[in-house]
Amino acid sequence: WLEECYEHHKDCQIERHTGDRLPTRVIDVATSDINGMPCPRLVDGKGRSEKFAALSYCWGGESILTLNAQTEAELRAGLPMEQFPPTLRDAIIVTQHLRLKYLWIDAVCIKQDSAEDWNIEATKMRDIYKGAIVTIAAAAASKSSDGIFRHRTVGRTLCKLPWLNGESPCPTVSLRSGSEIRQDPARSSLIHTRAWTLQETLLAPRTLYLGSHIITFECSQGQIDESGRSTKGMAIRAFSHYGLETFQTFLTGYTFFTQGLVTTPGGLSMTYYDLWREIITQYSKRHLTKVSDTLPALAGLANDFNHVTGDKYFAGLWMGDIIRSLCWMTFPGGNSAKNTRHVNEYLAPSWSWASVYGLPLGFYGHESTEDSGFKPLAEVIGIRAAPAGQDPFGRVVDGELVLRA
Repeated sequence: WLEECYEHHKDCQIERHTGDRLPTRVIDVATSDINGMPCPRLVDGKGRSEKFAALSYCWGGESILTLNAQTEAELRAGLPMEQFPPTLRDAIIVTQHLRLKYLWIDAVCIKQDSAEDWNIEATKMRDIYKGAIVTIAAAAASKSSDGIFRHRTVGRTLCKLPWLNGESPCPTVSLRSGSEIRQDPARSSLIHTRAWTLQETLLAPRTLYLGSHIITFECSQGQIDESGRSTKGMAIRAFSHYGLETFQTFLTGYTFFTQGLVTTPGGLSMTYYDLWREIITQYSKRHLTKVSDTLPALAGLANDFNHVTGDKYFAGLWMGDIIRSLCWMTFPGGNSAKNTRHVNEYLAPSWSWASVYGLPLGFYGHESTEDSGFKPLAEVIGIRAAPAGQDPFGRVVDGELVLRA
């Protein structure tokens, strides 16, 4: 799948990120110890142009192996496979089987005890996920200790066949009924409840979903799984023929393809701003381990929108859509555990949707501004949002908005 896409999909070749260089640090999955046993190690990217994979997964709030002052030396020296948390270890195995040398994992490639390093690397999220040749999605894992691989339960076996792969004794494979395979498991998996993974899969040119029942590959051309099912993706420009309501149905349902999402203009019936507001609506339903990551977890996407539109960004809102984007509202419901979390830290100015955590969000109207009869009755006199660090799309510490109506 990966080779076919990379070498032969014209649209995917057009959308290749121009800065496909290794991130600051990556895991070299091809190294071994003196006994020839796999011993992945942390290495510096040094700006080299090499193919690499990235991992999208749920931390799950666990205290796992991370890069910090105490672990950096041993990570650079190399660790036996069994010392990596199951999800990270399985991702290394997948990378090896894809015949790739490098893998980027946030937990062990960003210094987790250094706010300075974290802020610097956070500004590179767009380049990392767009630059990776493939993103490995641990679709069935709710935490790092779950692992990626699953023993599949099958129903009544109708037929068994020998699998002639050279092993002894010869293994067998079972033919499965199509009814045992849930429709589009990639879209309904646990990974899509985590806030960070939204931008990770939206930015990725290709994603390999490893679910509990099936493996699925997705790119801008569409989706294919190991059962042989394939579906062509719908380019964003095609939604101009269906209207934003249909677009929202696709985004919230099981048939919308994320790859290349923000690389194509919206057409007559949908603008980039319509798309951004719908992304925020979906994002608000997801979960964060650290509430302070509300804006950072979208920073890569915001960076990409900025590259496409050239618009100015203020704490989750775009200047070109500022009046419409101020018309956000919260709805009751959502996850009760999420709703009961009290936020004691500053997230964003009160006029930004990012100042609220725990309730689903929406915006006034569902159609694009041109079609909804929306008429702004105010104008912006002044607006600012002060970033907490170097990333203009990340955390903010202050903000101000002056309107005249």
